[in-house]
Amino acid sequence: MRAAAGLWLVAALLGSVSLAACGAVAGAGGSPASTRTQAVAASCAALTPAQQFKAAHVVFDGTMLSGPTALVGGQRALSSPARVRVIGYLKGHGPAVVRIDTGSAAGAGGIVISEDGIEPVAGQHWRIYSDTSRQPFTTSICAGSRLLRGSGAVPITRGEDLPHAYLKLHAAGLSVTFTLPFSLDWSYECVPLVVGSMPRAGADVRRGSAVSLHVRIPGCGAASPAVPVGRLPSYRVPDFIGKPLTAAIAWIQHRNLYWAATIPPLHAGNAASLFANYTITRQRPRPGGAMKLGTEGHDSFQPTPLSLTVNGRPPAGR
Repeated sequence: MRAAAGLWLVAALLGSVSLAACGAVAGAGGSPASTRTQAVAASCAALTPAQQFKAAHVVFDGTMLSGPTALVGGQRALSSPARVRVIGYLKGHGPAVVRIDTGSAAGAGGIVISEDGIEPVAGQHWRIYSDTSRQPFTTSICAGSRLLRGSGAVPITRGEDLPHAYLKLHAAGLSVTFTLPFSLDWSYECVPLVVGSMPRAGADVRRGSAVSLHVRIPGCGAASPAVPVGRLPSYRVPDFIGKPLTAAIAWIQHRNLYWAATIPPLHAGNAASLFANYTITRQRPRPGGAMKLGTEGHDSFQPTPLSLTVNGRPPAGR
């Protein structure tokens, strides 16, 4: 049964996030999107810049130096440990040249890819956040590390799930467009994968430019929910109409419930996370209605998700 995994994905979507929560790793020829880091991609965006800065032991700006590379998403990126010439420390202190962990490293049998790791190219300027005090400094997109203004390169997104690809582009100061709608249910299995972008990865663009992602829907298996043990609590559903999709996801997560929605195309989205670009226009159960995890039968269980209808516009004032 896959229900435990499906429940974990929903629970992790916008929950209590620590830097350690961003450490999922997959092999270079890894598993489908349903077992990648779509939950991590959505959850780590919940951290504000102030929270990222507070959680970091060191924060510095630096220039990536040349070194060994790995093929990631069809483009060469520096592999771990990569060397960085420090321009200046914003928090903490250290030497002029440091080593950091990136999103790829040599492992037994090949290259190991960290799904939330950074994918820098020599010559680029980055702001690095790390919660460690020793080199090589560990870092990630979730931690706050990002390409700085003036580097101008479109990040590598090929092979990423859509929420995680969105985070990479947003961290680089770019907005995101895609045209293929997709549906998510309680299992969170059918998250689109990026197959390419326009402009392509590595292209020089101005900060604020829109990047169009070409995505495909992966094969989605028929997931089977586990039968919960014990009494299922019931909750009164708040009024989410007019609020961002992330508000409903957060409420669901804190109660270990399920949600489902069809995500429409997005044009030049620039909210903090993919789902923050969408406003809820309808919900079932209605505001004030009762909701629980599902309905039980003899040796069976049927999830009863919070069904949401959204549009591709963030709430006014956000």
